[in-house]
Amino acid sequence: MRHSLKSLSRFMKQPAMSVGEFLLLMCVIVVFWGTVSIGLFIESIQAASAEPVTEDEKMLRDFGLLPETPLDLTPVRVEFSGAPVPIVVGVGTERRLMFEQPFRIGMEPAVSGFFDLEIYDRHLLLRAIRPVSTRARVQLASGQIIPLDIRSVAGAGPAGPLEISIVPSSSAEVSDETPAVPVSALPQPAPAPGYIDLVRHAAQRLYAPERLWTERPGIRSVPVSHENRRLIRGVRVEAIPVAGWGEGGLVVTAVRIDNLEQRTIRLDPRQILGRWRAAAFQHGRLQPGAATALYLVSDGPFEAAMGIHRILSEPPASAKSHVSSNFSGNTSGVKK
Repeated sequence: MRHSLKSLSRFMKQPAMSVGEFLLLMCVIVVFWGTVSIGLFIESIQAASAEPVTEDEKMLRDFGLLPETPLDLTPVRVEFSGAPVPIVVGVGTERRLMFEQPFRIGMEPAVSGFFDLEIYDRHLLLRAIRPVSTRARVQLASGQIIPLDIRSVAGAGPAGPLEISIVPSSSAEVSDETPAVPVSALPQPAPAPGYIDLVRHAAQRLYAPERLWTERPGIRSVPVSHENRRLIRGVRVEAIPVAGWGEGGLVVTAVRIDNLEQRTIRLDPRQILGRWRAAAFQHGRLQPGAATALYLVSDGPFEAAMGIHRILSEPPASAKSHVSSNFSGNTSGVKK
């Protein structure tokens, strides 16, 4: 009690606060509370204008399972008019490219390992592994080639999808004095053979029952040599042509692929040897001992498209394999 009285007496002896110090203190208090009030007012306006958030969304955002700002998934339309299409993607970021037709893509072998590519019909999922700039070529099913200038950058790059379309050629102007002729009255050229039609025809003959076959006028059978070929580099497989069909100047050859590795392999069209217009695997991955089909579209016969690779892979006469007419495993054979 005595100690408390002494402390109180010392406090009472302190000099009183001057008028200037009092005004300065009041200014500091007013500025502090004014800043807090303005911040609360702005936050209330933002909360009122924002879309209502459900309790489930709030919980997912609190646990980091929802982004604070949703990604813009609206495709950006890019028209190809002859110049290479620039594509920028961030390292570790996946970007989706969409084309008007099914396609295949080719890249320089030196940089092919710097990207992960996944193709689903008309969609390409492109993911960069390290920064690099390269030129890629996309070939549509119609034969149209679209060059892409791909540049992968470190950090977060643009992630929105791109829709790449071809600029239609301008049609000639028709004079007002020239009578209009309906299109149906003009002679219509015969439709050119397409890669997709040929590949679909070959796959139907290999995998579909005969009662489901559809005949297309103009497609004819083409003889092939049933010999093992060194067709795919980088993996140990047996590649034996089993059947071929042609239409116009194009030939599609169905090749049986047997996995000779003791592991599951990934089949990459970029590893196929030869000169081909189009290539498609029936299955993208092949387990040990399993078989699948590869469809190759070429200008002319299979042997001519193999070129120098046919000579290098020619087996000796005593080592020629006897080819069975049936696929093993989960595939059915070509019916003769």
